[in-house]
Amino acid sequence: MSARRDHDGFVQALIPKGSDPEALASKPAPTSAPNAGPAITSHQRPAGDAVLELACAAVQRARDWIAINALILDTETTGLGEDAEVVELAVIDCTGAVLLDTLVRPSAPIPAEAAAISGITDAMLEGAPTWTEIADTFRALSAGRTLVAYNAAFDTRVLEQTGRRYALPALDQIAGVGCAMQAYADFYGEWSEERGRFRWQKLSAAARQMGVPVEGAHRALADCISTLGVIRSMADDRGAGDMSSAAVATVLPVSPS
Repeated sequence: MSARRDHDGFVQALIPKGSDPEALASKPAPTSAPNAGPAITSHQRPAGDAVLELACAAVQRARDWIAINALILDTETTGLGEDAEVVELAVIDCTGAVLLDTLVRPSAPIPAEAAAISGITDAMLEGAPTWTEIADTFRALSAGRTLVAYNAAFDTRVLEQTGRRYALPALDQIAGVGCAMQAYADFYGEWSEERGRFRWQKLSAAARQMGVPVEGAHRALADCISTLGVIRSMADDRGAGDMSSAAVATVLPVSPS
């Protein structure tokens, strides 16, 4: 297994779906958030013991999410900016049960560049419910629960933006938010000399590295399933990156199968 921790904690950039996370790492972002784990503030690669500590914390986060049966969430959107809206929302739990899987009709036509990434077109959205129609369902199923997403800062931002557009709260009912992308960066441990920190991995790359099958990428339910697969692989401490699973096992017990 391997470990890499981003020095800013949680999700350090609002990384658009379908983009290279590293290419957008200069975007502004929060400096702390719940479930972030330890942070690295130096731009030098941490020493072996620190890397191991961070890797172990990532494994434990994954195990904690599974233990509390956190909800795995993914969105597809009209874009990346402050006016972006949700056009597809999926939520599953850590058993793999699908709790919500729906298209969402936005207030304006979906831009061509967004449609090209997700494959979701205006024609597909014609008969879809609006956010007003699904908001109560989403709030009820997520009340008091921890949400986990791959690039959680982006998904939660767009959910909040969509809620504000319709004057409906989106996330005030949840217990907390975790970012699987940040946890996996900590776990995988690919150091970027250029950026002076551990590198975020695309969801498709993380899934491939952990042997998780990928089908239907850039659709919300498929990405939820891939995210859960990565979380389960981390919790099981399957080898990845530049640190051996045996080293982590000396600190954390192996998760029972």
